[in-house]
Amino acid sequence: MAMQPENAFEDEVRKELRELKEAITMSRQEAEAIARSQKETTTRLGQSDAGPSNHMEGIDVHRGQPVASLQTKSASMAEYRSTVARMLEECERTVERNTSLEEELVIAQRKIDELEQRVKLVGS
Repeated sequence: MAMQPENAFEDEVRKELRELKEAITMSRQEAEAIARSQKETTTRLGQSDAGPSNHMEGIDVHRGQPVASLQTKSASMAEYRSTVARMLEECERTVERNTSLEEELVIAQRKIDELEQRVKLVGS
C-alpha cells in the first residue's frame, strides 16, 4: 500500500522534529561540558593561588616569592583570563544555537499541530 502524501509529509515533519530535539540535547550537553571545564579551570587556578602555589619554585607568594615567579604567576593569570573569555564566548554561541534550535522546534511543533488538525478535519 502506497503512503498517502499527507502521512509522508507528517512523517518528514516528525523526523525533523526528532532531529531538532537531538540537536538541542547535544547543544545543551556541549554547554554543560564547557561549564564543567570552566569550573575545573577556575578551581585549579584558584587552588594555585593558595599557599605555596608556584609549582615552578614551590615558594609561597605571600612570603617573598622571587620576581620571576611573580611574572610567571601574572602570565598564568593572563592565560586564565583568556581561557575564561574564550569559554564564555563558546557558551554564548551555544546558547544562541540552542535558542535558534528551540525556535525551529516550536515551528516544527506548530506544523505537526496543524497537520493533526487537518487529519481530524479530513477524518470527520
